[in-house]
Amino acid sequence: MDSLLDEGVDFTLPAEEAAGMPERLPLNRAFLLLRYTLIASTAYLLLVEGHLSLPPLGAMFLIALALASNVVIAQLPERVTGTMAFGLGLVLGDTTWITLALLQSGQFNAEFFYLYFFVLLLAAIGENLRLIVVGTVAVCFAYLYVLTATGGTWSWWNSPSLIRIPFLFTSAAFYGFLVERTRRERGRAEFGETVRRQAEAALRVRTGELQEEAAVSAALARVGHELISSLDTPVLLERLCQLTAEVLECDLTHTLLWRPDEDIYEPVAAFGVTPAERQIGQLLRIPGREIAWLLSRLEHEDVVQVGAVPPNPFPSLWQQEFRMTEQLCMALRRGHEIIGIQAASWRTRVEPSTRKQQRIAGGIAQLASMALANARLVEELERANRLKSDFVASMSHELRTPLNLIIGYNDMLVDGAFGEIGSDQGEILRRMSKSSRELLDLIEATLDLSRLENKRVPVDLKEVSIGELIHEIDSETQAWRHKPGVRFQWQIEDDSLRLRTDPVKLKMILKNLMVNAVKFTERGSVTVAARSSGDGVEIAVRDTGIGIASDAQAVIFEPFRQANRGIASGYGGVGLGLYIVRRLLDVLGGTVSVESEPQRGSTFTVWLPRRNEEGAARGVAELATA
Repeated sequence: MDSLLDEGVDFTLPAEEAAGMPERLPLNRAFLLLRYTLIASTAYLLLVEGHLSLPPLGAMFLIALALASNVVIAQLPERVTGTMAFGLGLVLGDTTWITLALLQSGQFNAEFFYLYFFVLLLAAIGENLRLIVVGTVAVCFAYLYVLTATGGTWSWWNSPSLIRIPFLFTSAAFYGFLVERTRRERGRAEFGETVRRQAEAALRVRTGELQEEAAVSAALARVGHELISSLDTPVLLERLCQLTAEVLECDLTHTLLWRPDEDIYEPVAAFGVTPAERQIGQLLRIPGREIAWLLSRLEHEDVVQVGAVPPNPFPSLWQQEFRMTEQLCMALRRGHEIIGIQAASWRTRVEPSTRKQQRIAGGIAQLASMALANARLVEELERANRLKSDFVASMSHELRTPLNLIIGYNDMLVDGAFGEIGSDQGEILRRMSKSSRELLDLIEATLDLSRLENKRVPVDLKEVSIGELIHEIDSETQAWRHKPGVRFQWQIEDDSLRLRTDPVKLKMILKNLMVNAVKFTERGSVTVAARSSGDGVEIAVRDTGIGIASDAQAVIFEPFRQANRGIASGYGGVGLGLYIVRRLLDVLGGTVSVESEPQRGSTFTVWLPRRNEEGAARGVAELATA
């Protein structure tokens, strides 16, 4: 192997194979030529030693068989001729047939065979082909020296010098070539095995990295999914502690939030603690100065491991009460400011946390920081919304009282309670009455909206007959629903239709839809139809009015939204009626849909369940979380 490296042999097998292995073809050709030379020198040696007479038949057969085998070997694929077994077999085979041929000729004594086998041994143990050739030349000259020293006769033109020495040299070259080639193939095999083992080791490492990456991603995906499912801070903190304990496989977890007015860290949530430990945690307050070392680390790191070394920064009381030996502390941030610490603790483990756990902990710190920021933003929005609703409700109450007085006095003037009035004065008073009542309707709608937004909407479920309810609405709307050129129709499939709902809220829903239908219909008809639909009741309010464009149908149920800007100036209203309808149906567990075409009218369809306990409960819950 060292000789191969010394000779600069390249072991980059894939590159050779990709290029058609250009170096191996010359080696095969050299091997075949050397073997032909060995066969020819053996035949020549037999002829000259026999004074140019034919060798024995057996020796000739062996020479012919060797020539034929060389032709066959030239046709064999590289995967056969390049193996160690093939090279070893060829060495043994050639040694055998040459020895047998020399023995059959009877021209060689024991000392020549000793020399022949010594040369073969030299070829077998030689480091490389150059050393083998040099060693063979030295042995041949030593052989001639021995012949001279022992009184033997030889010259440059007789057999020992002209025939035997070249034969020995050819044998040494051929066998040395085979030995070096076998070693080279073994080196290639060893190199390939080394590469294979290295590749397997790298694959195992990479597989481990991918498995760790998948585990970290799955854990953080679960944490993120769970944390974004709630915007209620107390629920969020409890869930955070539970998830941290589960994905980090720790014994207990705590969430400590910073109270800037006192500069203390207060435990606000925990998981894995006993009831006694929970009570103790509620009483603990950790001043910021006592964990200054930890806070300084968390300024630059998302996760810090604390335990025996370095010393645990938490107070000794904290350690004693909760029996913690190892902790991972995660920074909860708002921007660059640390607003809390999420601590994952072990009661008995002393070895450091793994790289996987630290990566998961870092992800938890970031996800929890974002979730807490979102929850805080929602709380601030809810607080602002409550202030707005309270302000609107207060102002509406303050406006409604004097407005009712204005409407009352206006009606008295119209009725002549303070004396007769002229026709012009009467017209002005009637316009004042209309405008005042529109303003009162707006105030009433605003109060309804305020109650809905503040979740002060009690549900009074009763058994309701649809027929009776329609008759009540018919009598209550006689005053305002009559309009020149517009017919009003009632269509009830069955007077026995009943359902369990809040009749007051259902009346409000239908009246709002009827008001809109009458308002936006100049000619044609307005129809209220009720029928059974599956496990509920369907009530449709149809009109032949101006209709609603398809792109506006998605926004008309939102507050203060109308189909287009010109409606408010032409028909009045502020866009609260349909929003109130939808929110009231949410409370009752029902739905509302619309079908409409411009200039062809609209159909608003209300569906309510027959048995409404579950639907109403669901509606109140949805309203409470809206």
